[in-house]
Formats: sequence, C-alpha cells, structure tokens
Amino acid sequence: MKKTKYFASRRETPWDSTLRDYVQEFIRNEYLDDYYEKHPALSESNEASLLNAFVPVCCPNCGSLQFTRKGFTSNGIQRYCCKDCGKRFNILTGTLLDNHKISIS
Repeated sequence: MKKTKYFASRRETPWDSTLRDYVQEFIRNEYLDDYYEKHPALSESNEASLLNAFVPVCCPNCGSLQFTRKGFTSNGIQRYCCKDCGKRFNILTGTLLDNHKISIS
C-alpha cells in the first residue's frame, strides 16, 4: 500500500497526555464540549444525507460520464470513482467546500 504524506494537524499539547489532574481534565472536557457543539459531524446534522441526494453529472477531473460508486468518506458522503481516469471524487470535489471539515450550515 502506498504511504501517504499526511501527518497530525497539530503538535502535542500538555492536555493531550494521558496523565491529567482534575483541573486539566475539566478544562479539556469543557473545551471539547464547546468544540463539538459548534462543529457537529456531517452525519449527526443530516448534511451527509442531503449531499448524498445529489449525483454528479460528470467526473470533475476529466469530464467523463462513466463513473461508479466507491464507498463513503469518514463523514458519510458518497465517493465515486471515474472509469476513465481512475480518480476518486465526491459531490464536493471542485467546489468551495472541497477539503473543508466545516459543516455547510
């Protein structure tokens, strides 16, 4: 399998260690609660089902009309694979929301 060049998006902080005292645990939980309230997953907000209702017209890479379904992303969005160029894409590929983890709403 091909190695990817993806790494963690941030450095480790003192809050990431497994040994935390009560104050650190409280701050981390409050932060995560606030984060998940403002940034719900696409699958929880039913945005994935909205996006999956749209079917792409053609491959955004080569313009071919021959493509097949190829599973789902981690957010629950349908992936497609072009039969001509072999590249994978979804309904958001080539749009403003491409490669963004922020929900549509």
